Amino acid sequence: MHTAQFKHLLEILDLPNVAIRIFPLASAAHNIRGVTSGFTILEMHDSWPTLLHVETPAGAVVAETPDIDSFTGVYDQLWQDALDEKQTSNYLSRQLKEVEQ
Repeated sequence: MHTAQFKHLLEILDLPNVAIRIFPLASAAHNIRGVTSGFTILEMHDSWPTLLHVETPAGAVVAETPDIDSFTGVYDQLWQDALDEKQTSNYLSRQLKEVEQ
């Protein structure tokens, strides 16, 4: 990453509608949770269902609640496994210092 990217992440950490958590590469939690690819959970207005988007070798898959409950549970667990907001901020600050040297 470049200096500007780290600075930007540190700036947006202060926004009320942004939460960033670093998931350490050394952690095996994603393997334990069975996550083999990225996924996106889209929470929308109350009258719309929550959607799940997963890219697969065969193309994109979109599913909606309640069929995605297992993914939302995995997401919640990964969020808990990640560095908390203070640890994430400290990590980004350390990385910025390294890049600036």
